[in-house]
Amino acid sequence: MKAKVIIFGLILSIVPSMVSAAPFYMKIYQNAKTKFTQNKFTEARSLFIQVKEFAKEDGTYQHMIDFRIAQCYEGEGNLEKAVAHYEIYIGAEKFPAKGPHKADVEKKIADLKVKMKKTVNPNESLKTQLLKQIMEKSRKGDELLASGDYRTALEYFREISRLMRRTKTYKTIITLKIGKCYEGLKKYPLAIRYYDNYIKTATVEPDWPSKSEISARVKIIKSIQEKERLKNDITRMNTTSRNDFVNLERYRKLANRYFGRGNYTSARNYFTKFKALSMKMNRYEPRVDWYIAVTYDYQQKYTEAIKHYNIYLKNRGPSDNPAPSDVKDRIKSLKDYNTNQNTPDSGNNDPNKPDGVVGGTTTPNNSDPGTGPGPTGPGNPSDPFSSDGSLFTKWYFYVGVAVAVVVVGVVLNDLQTDSSAMNPGFAKAKPAGLTLIRF
Repeated sequence: MKAKVIIFGLILSIVPSMVSAAPFYMKIYQNAKTKFTQNKFTEARSLFIQVKEFAKEDGTYQHMIDFRIAQCYEGEGNLEKAVAHYEIYIGAEKFPAKGPHKADVEKKIADLKVKMKKTVNPNESLKTQLLKQIMEKSRKGDELLASGDYRTALEYFREISRLMRRTKTYKTIITLKIGKCYEGLKKYPLAIRYYDNYIKTATVEPDWPSKSEISARVKIIKSIQEKERLKNDITRMNTTSRNDFVNLERYRKLANRYFGRGNYTSARNYFTKFKALSMKMNRYEPRVDWYIAVTYDYQQKYTEAIKHYNIYLKNRGPSDNPAPSDVKDRIKSLKDYNTNQNTPDSGNNDPNKPDGVVGGTTTPNNSDPGTGPGPTGPGNPSDPFSSDGSLFTKWYFYVGVAVAVVVVGVVLNDLQTDSSAMNPGFAKAKPAGLTLIRF
Protein backbone atom coordinates (compact mmCIF):
# COMPACT_ATOMS: atom_id res chain seq x y z
CA MET A 1 0.00 0.00 0.00
CA LYS A 2 2.82 2.35 0.91
CA ALA A 3 4.49 1.66 -2.44
CA LYS A 4 1.26 2.53 -4.27
CA VAL A 5 1.00 5.80 -2.40
CA ILE A 6 4.58 6.67 -3.33
CA ILE A 7 3.99 5.85 -7.01
CA PHE A 8 0.77 7.85 -7.04
CA GLY A 9 2.61 10.78 -5.48
CA LEU A 10 5.31 10.58 -8.14
CA ILE A 11 2.67 10.61 -10.87
CA LEU A 12 1.05 13.68 -9.36
CA SER A 13 4.41 15.42 -9.23
CA ILE A 14 5.15 14.58 -12.88
CA VAL A 15 1.79 15.60 -14.36
CA PRO A 16 2.11 19.34 -13.57
CA SER A 17 5.56 19.45 -15.15
CA MET A 18 4.15 17.75 -18.27
CA VAL A 19 1.35 20.27 -18.44
CA SER A 20 3.68 23.22 -17.92
CA ALA A 21 5.92 21.89 -20.72
CA ALA A 22 3.29 22.88 -23.33
CA PRO A 23 4.35 25.90 -25.42
CA PHE A 24 3.09 29.20 -24.07
CA TYR A 25 1.48 29.99 -27.44
CA MET A 26 -0.79 26.90 -27.35
CA LYS A 27 -3.87 29.02 -26.60
CA ILE A 28 -3.17 31.16 -29.66
CA TYR A 29 -2.84 28.00 -31.76
CA GLN A 30 -6.14 26.59 -30.50
CA ASN A 31 -7.83 29.95 -31.13
CA ALA A 32 -6.49 29.93 -34.70
CA LYS A 33 -7.92 26.47 -35.30
CA THR A 34 -11.30 27.66 -34.01
CA LYS A 35 -11.24 30.64 -36.38
CA PHE A 36 -10.39 28.30 -39.25
CA THR A 37 -13.36 26.02 -38.54
CA GLN A 38 -15.53 29.15 -38.57
CA ASN A 39 -14.18 29.98 -42.07
CA LYS A 40 -12.51 33.12 -40.72
CA PHE A 41 -9.46 32.32 -42.79
CA THR A 42 -7.63 35.65 -42.66
CA GLU A 43 -7.99 35.92 -38.89
CA ALA A 44 -6.91 32.30 -38.49
CA ARG A 45 -3.91 32.88 -40.75
CA SER A 46 -2.87 35.92 -38.69
CA LEU A 47 -2.85 33.80 -35.55
CA PHE A 48 -1.05 30.87 -37.20
CA ILE A 49 1.66 33.24 -38.47
CA GLN A 50 2.02 34.60 -34.93
CA VAL A 51 2.40 31.04 -33.62
CA LYS A 52 5.05 30.34 -36.25
CA GLU A 53 7.06 33.37 -35.14
CA PHE A 54 6.90 32.32 -31.48
CA ALA A 55 7.77 28.70 -32.31
CA LYS A 56 10.85 29.73 -34.27
CA GLU A 57 11.98 31.94 -31.40
CA ASP A 58 11.81 29.20 -28.77
CA GLY A 59 12.97 26.35 -31.02
CA THR A 60 9.66 24.41 -31.15
CA TYR A 61 8.84 25.12 -34.80
CA GLN A 62 7.34 22.26 -36.83
CA HIS A 63 6.34 22.29 -40.48
CA MET A 64 2.73 21.48 -39.62
CA ILE A 65 2.17 25.16 -38.86
CA ASP A 66 2.96 26.00 -42.50
CA PHE A 67 0.37 23.43 -43.58
CA ARG A 68 -2.18 25.33 -41.45
CA ILE A 69 -1.15 28.65 -42.97
CA ALA A 70 -1.49 27.14 -46.47
CA GLN A 71 -5.02 25.99 -45.67
CA CYS A 72 -5.92 29.53 -44.64
CA TYR A 73 -4.54 31.02 -47.84
CA GLU A 74 -6.45 28.43 -49.83
CA GLY A 75 -9.62 29.35 -48.00
CA GLU A 76 -8.98 33.02 -48.79
CA GLY A 77 -8.52 32.21 -52.46
CA ASN A 78 -4.85 33.13 -52.46
CA LEU A 79 -3.74 29.97 -54.25
CA GLU A 80 -0.21 31.17 -54.94
CA LYS A 81 0.52 31.67 -51.23
CA ALA A 82 -1.22 28.41 -50.41
CA VAL A 83 1.03 26.51 -52.80
CA ALA A 84 4.12 28.23 -51.37
CA HIS A 85 3.31 27.10 -47.80
CA TYR A 86 2.25 23.60 -48.86
CA GLU A 87 5.67 23.28 -50.50
CA ILE A 88 7.33 24.36 -47.23
CA TYR A 89 5.42 21.58 -45.50
CA ILE A 90 6.49 18.81 -47.92
CA GLY A 91 10.09 20.00 -47.58
CA ALA A 92 10.20 18.70 -44.01
CA GLU A 93 12.46 15.77 -43.14
CA LYS A 94 9.83 14.14 -40.92
CA PHE A 95 6.06 14.19 -41.01
CA PRO A 96 3.62 13.72 -38.12
CA ALA A 97 2.23 10.19 -37.83
CA LYS A 98 -1.37 11.39 -37.97
CA GLY A 99 -0.68 14.42 -40.12
CA PRO A 100 -1.17 14.92 -43.84
CA HIS A 101 0.95 12.54 -45.92
CA LYS A 102 3.50 13.99 -48.27
CA ALA A 103 1.95 12.33 -51.33
CA ASP A 104 -1.48 13.79 -50.54
CA VAL A 105 -0.10 17.30 -50.18
CA GLU A 106 1.87 16.96 -53.41
CA LYS A 107 -1.37 16.05 -55.21
CA LYS A 108 -3.09 19.08 -53.67
CA ILE A 109 -0.31 21.35 -54.90
CA ALA A 110 -0.71 19.96 -58.42
CA ASP A 111 -4.48 20.50 -58.30
CA LEU A 112 -4.09 24.08 -57.08
CA LYS A 113 -1.66 24.90 -59.86
CA VAL A 114 -4.18 23.66 -62.41
CA LYS A 115 -6.92 25.64 -60.69
CA MET A 116 -4.83 28.80 -60.79
CA LYS A 117 -4.91 28.65 -64.61
CA LYS A 118 -8.69 28.59 -64.71
CA THR A 119 -11.20 31.31 -63.96
CA VAL A 120 -13.58 30.51 -61.13
CA ASN A 121 -16.47 32.31 -62.87
CA PRO A 122 -16.22 32.29 -66.65
CA ASN A 123 -18.56 35.28 -66.78
CA GLU A 124 -16.13 37.49 -64.79
CA SER A 125 -12.57 38.44 -65.47
CA LEU A 126 -9.90 37.59 -62.93
CA LYS A 127 -9.37 41.27 -62.22
CA THR A 128 -13.05 41.74 -61.39
CA GLN A 129 -12.92 38.84 -58.96
CA LEU A 130 -9.81 40.24 -57.29
CA LEU A 131 -11.37 43.69 -57.00
CA LYS A 132 -14.35 42.14 -55.21
CA GLN A 133 -11.94 40.48 -52.78
CA ILE A 134 -10.25 43.83 -52.20
CA MET A 135 -13.54 45.48 -51.34
CA GLU A 136 -14.58 42.69 -48.94
CA LYS A 137 -11.22 42.55 -47.23
CA SER A 138 -11.05 46.35 -46.96
CA ARG A 139 -14.37 46.42 -45.14
CA LYS A 140 -13.26 43.67 -42.76
CA GLY A 141 -9.83 45.22 -42.24
CA ASP A 142 -11.37 48.59 -41.36
CA GLU A 143 -13.66 46.91 -38.81
CA LEU A 144 -10.72 45.13 -37.18
CA LEU A 145 -8.63 48.32 -37.12
CA ALA A 146 -11.47 50.24 -35.47
CA SER A 147 -11.91 47.45 -32.87
CA GLY A 148 -8.21 47.52 -31.94
CA ASP A 149 -7.36 44.09 -33.37
CA TYR A 150 -4.26 45.50 -35.02
CA ARG A 151 -2.49 42.22 -35.71
CA THR A 152 -5.37 40.65 -37.66
CA ALA A 153 -6.14 43.94 -39.40
CA LEU A 154 -2.51 44.09 -40.49
CA GLU A 155 -2.84 40.71 -42.21
CA TYR A 156 -5.94 41.92 -44.08
CA PHE A 157 -4.23 45.11 -45.24
CA ARG A 158 -1.11 43.23 -46.33
CA GLU A 159 -3.28 40.94 -48.40
CA ILE A 160 -5.16 43.93 -49.84
CA SER A 161 -1.82 45.54 -50.73
CA ARG A 162 -0.80 42.39 -52.59
CA LEU A 163 -4.10 42.21 -54.48
CA MET A 164 -3.97 45.91 -55.35
CA ARG A 165 -0.49 45.57 -56.82
CA ARG A 166 -1.58 42.51 -58.74
CA THR A 167 -4.53 44.36 -60.24
CA LYS A 168 -2.52 47.59 -60.65
CA THR A 169 -5.04 49.47 -58.52
CA TYR A 170 -2.74 50.27 -55.60
CA LYS A 171 -3.69 53.26 -53.51
CA THR A 172 -1.46 54.88 -50.87
CA ILE A 173 -4.28 54.84 -48.33
CA ILE A 174 -3.49 51.19 -47.70
CA THR A 175 0.04 52.25 -46.72
CA LEU A 176 -1.46 54.59 -44.16
CA LYS A 177 -3.66 51.83 -42.73
CA ILE A 178 -0.70 49.46 -42.42
CA GLY A 179 1.15 52.24 -40.59
CA LYS A 180 -1.78 52.60 -38.18
CA CYS A 181 -1.66 48.87 -37.46
CA TYR A 182 2.06 49.06 -36.66
CA GLU A 183 1.46 52.07 -34.45
CA GLY A 184 -1.25 50.17 -32.59
CA LEU A 185 1.20 47.28 -32.12
CA LYS A 186 3.76 49.83 -30.83
CA LYS A 187 6.17 48.96 -33.61
CA TYR A 188 6.99 52.61 -34.04
CA PRO A 189 9.88 52.42 -36.53
CA LEU A 190 7.70 50.47 -38.98
CA ALA A 191 4.79 52.83 -38.38
CA ILE A 192 6.98 55.83 -39.17
CA ARG A 193 8.27 54.14 -42.33
CA TYR A 194 4.75 53.58 -43.69
CA TYR A 195 3.59 57.05 -42.62
CA ASP A 196 6.58 58.58 -44.40
CA ASN A 197 5.70 56.64 -47.55
CA TYR A 198 2.21 58.07 -47.35
CA ILE A 199 3.53 61.61 -46.88
CA LYS A 200 5.83 61.25 -49.92
CA THR A 201 3.03 60.09 -52.23
CA ALA A 202 2.24 62.35 -55.16
CA THR A 203 -1.50 62.69 -54.58
CA VAL A 204 -3.80 62.48 -51.59
CA GLU A 205 -7.50 62.13 -52.25
CA PRO A 206 -9.91 64.60 -50.57
CA ASP A 207 -11.36 62.09 -48.08
CA TRP A 208 -7.90 60.88 -46.96
CA PRO A 209 -5.99 62.36 -44.00
CA SER A 210 -3.82 65.29 -45.08
CA LYS A 211 -0.04 65.02 -45.25
CA SER A 212 0.35 67.69 -42.58
CA GLU A 213 -1.89 65.68 -40.25
CA ILE A 214 0.21 62.54 -40.70
CA SER A 215 3.44 64.56 -40.35
CA ALA A 216 2.14 65.80 -36.99
CA ARG A 217 1.38 62.19 -36.08
CA VAL A 218 4.94 61.16 -36.93
CA LYS A 219 6.27 63.89 -34.60
CA ILE A 220 4.06 62.57 -31.80
CA ILE A 221 5.30 59.01 -32.37
CA LYS A 222 8.92 60.17 -32.33
CA SER A 223 8.20 61.97 -29.07
CA ILE A 224 6.74 58.74 -27.67
CA GLN A 225 9.84 56.88 -28.83
CA GLU A 226 12.09 59.38 -27.05
CA LYS A 227 10.08 59.13 -23.84
CA GLU A 228 10.27 55.34 -23.96
CA ARG A 229 14.00 55.51 -24.61
CA LEU A 230 14.47 57.78 -21.61
CA LYS A 231 12.24 55.54 -19.54
CA ASN A 232 14.31 52.51 -20.50
CA ASP A 233 17.51 54.42 -19.72
CA ILE A 234 16.11 55.36 -16.30
CA THR A 235 15.08 51.77 -15.70
CA ARG A 236 18.56 50.57 -16.55
CA MET A 237 20.07 53.36 -14.43
CA ASN A 238 17.82 52.44 -11.52
CA THR A 239 18.85 48.80 -11.85
CA THR A 240 22.51 49.84 -11.80
CA SER A 241 21.92 52.18 -8.89
CA ARG A 242 20.14 49.46 -6.93
CA ASN A 243 23.05 47.11 -7.53
CA ASP A 244 25.47 49.82 -6.45
CA PHE A 245 23.56 50.44 -3.23
CA VAL A 246 23.46 46.70 -2.51
CA ASN A 247 27.21 46.41 -3.06
CA LEU A 248 27.88 49.54 -1.02
CA GLU A 249 26.05 48.11 1.96
CA ARG A 250 27.74 44.72 1.49
CA TYR A 251 31.20 46.32 1.48
CA ARG A 252 30.30 48.28 4.62
CA LYS A 253 29.15 45.19 6.49
CA LEU A 254 32.12 43.07 5.44
CA ALA A 255 34.56 45.85 6.33
CA ASN A 256 32.99 46.23 9.76
CA ARG A 257 32.93 42.48 10.32
CA TYR A 258 36.61 41.99 9.48
CA PHE A 259 37.54 45.10 11.45
CA GLY A 260 35.76 43.74 14.52
CA ARG A 261 37.61 40.45 14.16
CA GLY A 262 40.99 42.17 13.93
CA ASN A 263 41.54 41.13 10.31
CA TYR A 264 42.71 44.57 9.28
CA THR A 265 44.00 43.62 5.82
CA SER A 266 40.60 42.25 4.73
CA ALA A 267 38.82 45.13 6.46
CA ARG A 268 40.95 47.65 4.59
CA ASN A 269 40.24 45.84 1.31
CA TYR A 270 36.48 46.33 1.77
CA PHE A 271 36.84 49.86 3.13
CA THR A 272 38.80 50.67 -0.04
CA LYS A 273 36.09 49.11 -2.23
CA PHE A 274 33.47 51.08 -0.31
CA LYS A 275 35.40 54.28 -0.92
CA ALA A 276 35.78 53.66 -4.67
CA LEU A 277 32.10 52.82 -5.17
CA SER A 278 30.87 55.66 -2.97
CA MET A 279 32.97 58.14 -4.96
CA LYS A 280 31.50 56.76 -8.19
CA MET A 281 28.01 57.27 -6.76
CA ASN A 282 28.86 60.74 -5.39
CA ARG A 283 28.24 59.43 -1.88
CA TYR A 284 31.78 59.61 -0.53
CA GLU A 285 32.08 59.60 3.26
CA PRO A 286 35.40 60.95 4.63
CA ARG A 287 35.15 58.62 7.61
CA VAL A 288 36.09 55.71 5.36
CA ASP A 289 39.58 57.21 4.99
CA TRP A 290 39.80 57.47 8.76
CA TYR A 291 39.03 53.75 9.01
CA ILE A 292 41.57 52.91 6.32
CA ALA A 293 44.10 54.93 8.31
CA VAL A 294 43.23 53.02 11.49
CA THR A 295 43.77 49.64 9.80
CA TYR A 296 47.25 50.78 8.75
CA ASP A 297 47.80 52.18 12.25
CA TYR A 298 46.98 48.83 13.87
CA GLN A 299 49.44 47.12 11.54
CA GLN A 300 52.13 49.70 12.32
CA LYS A 301 52.22 50.95 8.74
CA TYR A 302 52.47 54.51 9.93
CA THR A 303 53.30 56.31 6.69
CA GLU A 304 50.12 55.01 5.04
CA ALA A 305 48.16 55.69 8.23
CA ILE A 306 49.30 59.32 8.27
CA LYS A 307 48.40 59.67 4.58
CA HIS A 308 44.78 58.57 5.13
CA TYR A 309 44.42 60.52 8.37
CA ASN A 310 45.34 63.62 6.35
CA ILE A 311 42.83 62.70 3.61
CA TYR A 312 40.17 62.46 6.28
CA LEU A 313 41.11 65.87 7.69
CA LYS A 314 41.04 67.41 4.22
CA ASN A 315 37.58 66.10 3.32
CA ARG A 316 35.74 65.87 6.64
CA GLY A 317 32.61 67.92 7.20
CA PRO A 318 32.03 70.22 10.18
CA SER A 319 29.99 67.59 12.01
CA ASP A 320 32.12 64.55 11.13
CA ASN A 321 33.76 62.61 13.94
CA PRO A 322 36.42 62.10 15.18
CA ALA A 323 37.36 65.68 15.86
CA PRO A 324 40.28 67.20 13.92
CA SER A 325 42.25 67.89 17.10
CA ASP A 326 42.25 64.19 18.02
CA VAL A 327 43.35 63.12 14.56
CA LYS A 328 46.06 65.78 14.42
CA ASP A 329 47.37 64.63 17.80
CA ARG A 330 47.54 61.10 16.47
CA ILE A 331 49.37 62.21 13.33
CA LYS A 332 51.85 64.17 15.46
CA SER A 333 52.48 61.14 17.67
CA LEU A 334 53.15 58.93 14.65
CA LYS A 335 55.42 61.50 13.01
CA ASP A 336 57.39 62.02 16.23
CA TYR A 337 57.73 58.28 16.60
CA ASN A 338 58.95 57.88 12.99
CA THR A 339 61.39 60.75 13.43
CA ASN A 340 62.75 59.28 16.65
CA GLN A 341 63.15 55.85 15.05
CA ASN A 342 65.24 57.39 12.27
CA THR A 343 67.44 59.40 14.70
CA PRO A 344 70.81 57.87 15.74
CA ASP A 345 70.27 59.01 19.33
CA SER A 346 67.18 56.86 19.59
CA GLY A 347 69.40 53.81 19.90
CA ASN A 348 67.58 51.77 17.25
CA ASN A 349 68.97 52.09 13.75
CA ASP A 350 68.64 48.44 12.80
CA PRO A 351 65.22 47.73 11.20
CA ASN A 352 65.77 44.02 11.78
CA LYS A 353 65.86 44.45 15.57
CA PRO A 354 62.81 45.04 17.76
CA ASP A 355 61.95 48.66 18.57
CA GLY A 356 64.05 50.01 21.45
CA VAL A 357 66.50 47.09 21.37
CA VAL A 358 70.15 47.92 20.85
CA GLY A 359 72.55 45.07 21.21
CA GLY A 360 70.01 43.28 23.38
CA THR A 361 69.52 46.25 25.69
CA THR A 362 66.16 47.96 26.04
CA THR A 363 66.38 51.75 25.80
CA PRO A 364 63.71 54.26 26.72
CA ASN A 365 61.84 56.22 24.06
CA ASN A 366 60.03 59.35 25.07
CA SER A 367 58.22 59.68 21.72
CA ASP A 368 55.99 56.64 22.23
CA PRO A 369 52.60 57.63 20.74
CA GLY A 370 50.70 55.36 23.09
CA THR A 371 49.01 51.99 23.21
CA GLY A 372 46.37 50.74 20.84
CA PRO A 373 46.75 50.89 17.09
CA GLY A 374 50.10 52.39 16.39
CA PRO A 375 53.50 52.04 18.03
CA THR A 376 53.56 50.76 21.56
CA GLY A 377 56.94 52.39 22.04
CA PRO A 378 60.32 50.75 22.40
CA GLY A 379 60.71 48.13 25.09
CA ASN A 380 57.84 46.74 27.12
CA PRO A 381 55.01 49.07 28.15
CA SER A 382 54.62 49.70 31.86
CA ASP A 383 52.65 47.00 33.68
CA PRO A 384 49.48 48.51 35.28
CA PHE A 385 49.36 45.52 37.67
CA SER A 386 52.89 46.03 39.08
CA SER A 387 51.83 48.08 42.15
CA ASP A 388 51.86 45.73 45.13
CA GLY A 389 49.45 47.82 47.14
CA SER A 390 46.92 48.36 44.33
CA LEU A 391 43.47 46.87 44.12
CA PHE A 392 44.65 44.71 41.26
CA THR A 393 46.66 42.51 43.64
CA LYS A 394 43.62 41.53 45.72
CA TRP A 395 42.14 38.07 45.15
CA TYR A 396 38.56 39.24 45.60
CA PHE A 397 39.01 41.73 42.77
CA TYR A 398 39.67 38.92 40.29
CA VAL A 399 36.75 36.86 41.64
CA GLY A 400 34.47 39.85 41.03
CA VAL A 401 35.85 40.34 37.54
CA ALA A 402 35.27 36.66 36.74
CA VAL A 403 31.65 36.83 37.90
CA ALA A 404 31.07 39.99 35.87
CA VAL A 405 32.50 38.36 32.74
CA VAL A 406 30.16 35.36 33.13
CA VAL A 407 27.11 37.59 33.58
CA VAL A 408 27.99 39.74 30.57
CA GLY A 409 28.52 36.60 28.45
CA VAL A 410 25.07 35.25 29.34
CA VAL A 411 23.39 38.56 28.52
CA LEU A 412 25.16 38.87 25.19
CA ASN A 413 24.23 35.29 24.30
CA ASP A 414 20.56 36.05 24.96
CA LEU A 415 20.62 39.15 22.83
CA GLN A 416 22.28 37.24 20.00
CA THR A 417 23.78 40.39 18.56
CA ASP A 418 27.18 41.14 17.25
CA SER A 419 27.77 44.71 18.18
CA SER A 420 31.36 44.59 17.03
CA ALA A 421 30.29 43.89 13.45
CA MET A 422 28.05 46.94 13.43
CA ASN A 423 30.33 49.21 15.40
CA PRO A 424 33.93 48.30 14.55
CA GLY A 425 36.54 48.80 17.19
CA PHE A 426 34.40 48.18 20.28
CA ALA A 427 35.94 44.73 20.58
CA LYS A 428 39.41 46.00 19.86
CA ALA A 429 41.88 48.42 21.35
CA LYS A 430 41.39 51.83 19.80
CA PRO A 431 43.94 54.42 18.78
CA ALA A 432 45.21 56.41 21.72
CA GLY A 433 43.36 59.67 22.05
CA LEU A 434 40.72 58.74 19.38
CA THR A 435 37.19 57.47 19.75
CA LEU A 436 36.02 54.89 17.20
CA ILE A 437 32.77 55.85 15.53
CA ARG A 438 30.13 53.81 13.82
CA PHE A 439 30.63 53.48 10.08
